[in-house]
Amino acid sequence: MNAIRFITISLFSVVIVAGTPLHGWASETLNRIVAIVNDDVVTLHELNKRIMQTTGSTADDLKSENNKVFIELRRKVLEMMVDEKCAQEKIQELEIEVTSKQIDAYIEDMKKENQLTQEDLVAMLEAEGMTYEEYRDDIKKSFERDRLISDQVTGKIIIREEEIRRYYEEHSADFATEDGVHLAGMIIASNNTDEAEAVLSRLKNGEDLEELVDLGTLKTDQLDPDLKKVVDALNIGEVSELIIRPNGIQIIRLLERHEKGVKPIEEVKDIIQKILYEEEVNKKYAAWVEDLRSQAYTKIIF
Repeated sequence: MNAIRFITISLFSVVIVAGTPLHGWASETLNRIVAIVNDDVVTLHELNKRIMQTTGSTADDLKSENNKVFIELRRKVLEMMVDEKCAQEKIQELEIEVTSKQIDAYIEDMKKENQLTQEDLVAMLEAEGMTYEEYRDDIKKSFERDRLISDQVTGKIIIREEEIRRYYEEHSADFATEDGVHLAGMIIASNNTDEAEAVLSRLKNGEDLEELVDLGTLKTDQLDPDLKKVVDALNIGEVSELIIRPNGIQIIRLLERHEKGVKPIEEVKDIIQKILYEEEVNKKYAAWVEDLRSQAYTKIIF
């Protein structure tokens, strides 16, 4: 469900007769204002709904489990909602727009990726306590925030080569490698050696067979002794002779060898750049939001 769970910043209000409990929010029954952001507000109903969508649990359940932890969680969620209100006002000021076509395209891609029908999606949203229109609104606001961050924050970030090298040197242990082998393999689920020999011949002649699947990288000391002997004798790209197993006949191809050491910086440069970029985005975004809040009237009422 992570693919369709968005943090909501719905701007709806709920009218509640005084003394009438909100279904599902037993301990704090009345809707009320919990934060003010310029001319806008965050209500208790909105806050509790966000807590539910973020954690999968009701505010009452979380409070009964650990009140101290709940209060801290509630504070963080409310602070986040206030930040979002400030950002939303900036979005309106800059006239950032997201079209219905963009939202439709995102939803269709998401459904295809997760093999969902429209009915499946609506049912999953209802289980999360969200309507389809609220979901579309969340996507719209998420896209708007992405555009805002791109315009105001990320467009000004440059990661220099010396920063990448410094990170690499200071975190070399993160890029350490063990002795290992990257293998592909297949099992022919019979003891028909003629059939297996025919498959082996096709592989040796350079034919790609979908039955030969990537087994990933395995530490050398994790291999059973018989397989280790076979792998040790292979050159990169070579396939083994037939390996007789109790459940059939195995064929192995050696894709790569890894020796114990540290990966070269060229191999991990993109990874480091992404780490540093995300760190810088978070830092600049926090400072940018703090500046936005300093220009706004905000008040938390708890």
